[in-house]
Amino acid sequence: PPLSEERRIKLAKLVSKRIEERRVVLRNIRRDSIAKLRQMEKNKEISQDKLEDSIKQVDKISESFINKANEIGQKKEKEIREE
Repeated sequence: PPLSEERRIKLAKLVSKRIEERRVVLRNIRRDSIAKLRQMEKNKEISQDKLEDSIKQVDKISESFINKANEIGQKKEKEIREE
């Protein structure tokens, strides 16, 4: 049977909540990665230049994954609302 409008709204909210949870996980991974890089620089394992380059890479990768999560979430919400 087709979903009721109320059920579609609830499912769309659930999708939105799950995507936000994933974004939080990704931001935490980014934060932990940058902290590890800063510790490595502090311990002289990597140079300041390498630290800056690595942070830019981590930011770029994090942003890519967050954008992908947003894209998937929006697509799924649209799919649910149109059923």
